[in-house]
Amino acid sequence: MDSDALQNSSPRSRWLALGEIIVVVGLIEVYLWFLKGTSYQLSKNLAVISIVATVGFSVWNHRHQLPDKTSITQSWLKALVGSVVLASILMFCAWVLGVINLDSYSSFWAKFVADQTWWKRKFGTVVAQQVALQLCLLPACITLLKKRWGGIVLSGFLFGMIHSPNPYLMLITIAGGCFWCWMWIDSRRMMPLICSHLLLAILAREYCNDALYNMRVGAKVLDLFPQCVQSATGDSFVNDPMLLRGEWNALKIEEGEVICQGWAVDTRQRQLVDELIVYTAIDQGLSRFPVVRFHSDYTQRVYGPHVHEAGFRIRLPLSDFRQAVKIYAYRKGIGYSELVYVPGQSQDEKRNPYLAATHKVSQERMALQGAIIGIDRE
Repeated sequence: MDSDALQNSSPRSRWLALGEIIVVVGLIEVYLWFLKGTSYQLSKNLAVISIVATVGFSVWNHRHQLPDKTSITQSWLKALVGSVVLASILMFCAWVLGVINLDSYSSFWAKFVADQTWWKRKFGTVVAQQVALQLCLLPACITLLKKRWGGIVLSGFLFGMIHSPNPYLMLITIAGGCFWCWMWIDSRRMMPLICSHLLLAILAREYCNDALYNMRVGAKVLDLFPQCVQSATGDSFVNDPMLLRGEWNALKIEEGEVICQGWAVDTRQRQLVDELIVYTAIDQGLSRFPVVRFHSDYTQRVYGPHVHEAGFRIRLPLSDFRQAVKIYAYRKGIGYSELVYVPGQSQDEKRNPYLAATHKVSQERMALQGAIIGIDRE
């Protein structure tokens, strides 16, 4: 980039650059906060088209600011060294904060190979992000501030803000964005940046996914933030959905009660949780059952592949299963997310009494409704 051209940029070009930044970042935030995950297909399509059009205009407007290309070998070498440094910082900070998952659910390379759907989809997202960052935000920020390093820092900051309100992910993307912007100005080679971005994204997802709120951005992150859960009787606790993994299943029915078993684990301390709270939706509130405690040989040990062999076993009234039963874990004054209900392994009603009972209840309700309709018609 020509330094003289930057110094002599006109007020009009600077105002135009500011407009490009506001429109692109604003439209992306509107899409992430208000449109993504909704059924407003027309609005989503218009937003995407507007973003692409603005980025395209910005690419054309700043076509004379493209940096000079350097050798491919130097570009790849710098991208590799920088990626290793960023990955090391990421892992070290995650370890210090206690949010790293070293006992990953699968090895990193196994995840990379096995989960092809995710990284192939992520590849397209990374390409779009790098194109918008390097060919739109970066030249616009440099034109606005008339300084290369100022433009790099501002571009990295805006790139991180787009990933709000996910705190750790924002910090990672600010650092990564500044590095990739510097790499682009230094080499003008897009593929090394894309590979660096993709590698760090997969690494973060594999080892820091819980702390990064499943790498969600926009309004979708709010569902994973800690929140207060309160019952109709006034009992309450702070529920943090990202601190627990667990599941429960209905095994059989005996004397009007459903026997359930499952497990709940603290993902930070890698231990089974030893206290549960069961809620059922009665009327319009939540009613708290007596606290159910269980003790297991696994409680003080790091859980492993045999976690399903440990856990809790409780009995709940069948009448409550006709409503919404929620099982939460609880430890050291902090409530954890609702456990996931896992349907029975067999759909055969003869082998799964719970399915048989619920099917019978639904048939009785249908028959009762039919009788009521018949009476009304008479």
